[in-house]
This record gives sequence, structure tokens and C-alpha cells, in this order.
Amino acid sequence: MSGPPKGPLGASDIAGALERHRPRRLLGERRMVQAAVAVVARDLRGGVGGVELLFIERVKRRGDPWSGNMAFPGGRAHAEDADVIATATRETREEVGLDLDAVAARAGRLSTVLAMTHDGRRPMAVHPIVFTVAGDAPLDLAPDEVAHALWIPLEALRGRAHRHRHRHRILGVPWRFAAWRWRDRTIWGLTHRMVSELLKLT
Repeated sequence: MSGPPKGPLGASDIAGALERHRPRRLLGERRMVQAAVAVVARDLRGGVGGVELLFIERVKRRGDPWSGNMAFPGGRAHAEDADVIATATRETREEVGLDLDAVAARAGRLSTVLAMTHDGRRPMAVHPIVFTVAGDAPLDLAPDEVAHALWIPLEALRGRAHRHRHRHRILGVPWRFAAWRWRDRTIWGLTHRMVSELLKLT
């Protein structure tokens, strides 16, 4: 790869980078609980202003380890899903009212990420599927699942301006994680890892 393209990144740049990408898989991932998220990149002006990624803020729920986190639309696979692409598409439609089959193009996928189920007992393979949308993409949020949704310019996360260290306790032990802060919201954890990979590729 010759390096990042000059000027604002467009949807075609993302698609080209993912076409050459060989995402990493997890050892034994087929035996894990399956889940998928949709990394939706909106290209409003053909790349002139750069692409924006769709993030959601999950509703706060007692007992949910991802409660209130910033994330991509997504969730666990259902028996009726043909594959993880169908999972990402269905979850996005259910959570934010965006029909990716109708308005988006599938650009590729990022590396599978290891997570745990809500009860912490089983490993879960999370598959990030990248989609591109040309123009505006109106949303209709599911209020019982999504508190807010916002589009964040991908290039804004490339520099140092929004870098942050997020404090989080795991089994009572405090840890600090790499993160971004955007308008009083923190992007960290699995979502941070996915975006970091996308930034490296582009």
C-alpha cells in the first residue's frame, strides 16, 4: 500500500482499502457465539468533505456490561440470519431504522473481535461489516435500545485532538484504555479497536 490518499477520505478509498485487506479471524471462532456490527460510512459529497461513521449510544440498562457505551449498530446472530452480514443488516434496521440493503453498498469487513456474552460465560466472535452510504441517511432510533446516534468524521479521529484515556473497572480492578472523546462521549473498547484498524488501512 502506498499510504493514505491525499485530501479527505471518500467511500471509494475505504472500499479500495478493504478490497486489499485480509481481515484476521479468531482461532475457533466458528464454535463461539456469533455477533456482527455495521460500520456505516456516509459520504455526503463524494469524498469532498470526507466520510463520517455512524455511532450509537446504547441505552443504559442494569446488568448490561455495554450499557451506555458508544458502539456501532449490531448484536448477536439469530437463527434466521443467513450469515453475519445479514445479522449486521438486520440489527441496523432494528436499532436505527436504516435499511442497508436498500441504501448502502457493502465495502468489506474488518478483523473479527473477541468479546464475551452478557453473562460473561461464553466467548463471542464479533464481525465488523463495513458499508458505505452516498448522501444523507435518515435514522429512526429504537428508543428501548438506542439513546442517541451521531455521525463522526473519520479524519477527526486520526489526529491527537480527540485522543483520551478511559478509566474502567474490571472485576474491581481499575484499568485505563485508549479512547477518543467526541462532544462529551467516549469511544473505547471493541469499537475503538475496529476504528483503529480502519484508520490504519486508510
